[in-house]
Amino acid sequence: MTPAVPWTARAGWHKWPKSATCADAPGAGRTLPRVRSDEHKPAGSSRPSAGSREWVSAKMVEVTIQGKQVVFEVKGVHKLWALKSRFEVSVRMIKAVRCDNNVIKGLSKGLRFPGTHIPGVIVAGTYFREGKKSFWDVVRSEGAIVVEVEGGPYDEVVVEVAEPERVVKLIEEAIGNYAH
Repeated sequence: MTPAVPWTARAGWHKWPKSATCADAPGAGRTLPRVRSDEHKPAGSSRPSAGSREWVSAKMVEVTIQGKQVVFEVKGVHKLWALKSRFEVSVRMIKAVRCDNNVIKGLSKGLRFPGTHIPGVIVAGTYFREGKKSFWDVVRSEGAIVVEVEGGPYDEVVVEVAEPERVVKLIEEAIGNYAH
C-alpha cells in the first residue's frame, strides 16, 4: 500500500534543493532527435517543413471522398478545440462549396456549443445562429472553405484546409459524379 504522501514526494521531487532548476533535472542537457526535418523529405515532396505555419494549417481538417460521402477529419489539437474528430456529409446533400478568404471576419458566428472561440485566433466547434447549425475550424481564413449543406448534420461547414482550391475542386467533382 502506498503511504498517504503527495505524489510529488513519492516521485522524489522533495529531495531536490530549493535552488534547483530544470537544468538540474535527471536527463537535462540531452538533445532530442529531430523529427520531420527537411533533410528526410522525399525529393519533390510538396509538404511544408515541420516548423512552418503551413504545416500547422495542413493538420487542421483533412477532406476526403469515400464513396458517396465527403469525410471531414479534424486533425491534431484541433480535435480538442472543436470537440469533434470526424463527421461525414452525403455528396447529395451539398448545395454549394467555395473558398472564402474573409469568412472569419465580420459577423458573429452565433452561439457556440461545444467549441472554442478566441477572437482573432481561432473559431472551432459547433455554432448555432438564426436556426442554423454550423461547424467551424478556422485559424487563418486564407485557407478556409465553406460547404453549404441541406439536410445533413450541419447546415454549413467552414473549415481551414491545406489546399482550399484543390479541396473545392474535389468536392465539386464528387457532386458532378453523383448528380446523375
